[in-house]
Amino acid sequence: GRHPPEKLEALARRAAEKARDTGKTITINLELNSFDRRIVHLAVAEIDGVSSRSEERDGKKFIQVIPG
Repeated sequence: GRHPPEKLEALARRAAEKARDTGKTITINLELNSFDRRIVHLAVAEIDGVSSRSEERDGKKFIQVIPG
């Protein structure tokens, strides 16, 4: 199902802050379609000090937010 972009952006910001604060990679455990993943990746890209990538597990894609 579709998620509202502002919800995804808020999720991305929270994950980015947590990654920065803890210095740990944060996995967003939401199954997102490619459109929704793109929104999250773009939101994370706008935040300094973090990056993101898609990680595939059991044929499902999750987003990892990586500090540094």
